[in-house]
Amino acid sequence: MCRARRTARGRCPGLAWLLHNPVVTATIVGPRTAAQLATSQRALDVTLSEDTLRKLDEIRPGPGGEAPEPGAAAISRPS
Repeated sequence: MCRARRTARGRCPGLAWLLHNPVVTATIVGPRTAAQLATSQRALDVTLSEDTLRKLDEIRPGPGGEAPEPGAAAISRPS
């Protein structure tokens, strides 16, 4: 996710990942400010590579996949 965050800086990569997932029919955002709404909207312009999507799916598999190990997302974060 962190690499995706760097490539999609300021563009809400987590939301972009959800938008790339074919099983997600809708996302719900709850911005409190206009700036948060603008950041969420920029996720529509993010293109994640197949490699990045595969790596993200390894951390958080989609529905029906095996649940991630506790702290799995933390492992990929730089210190």
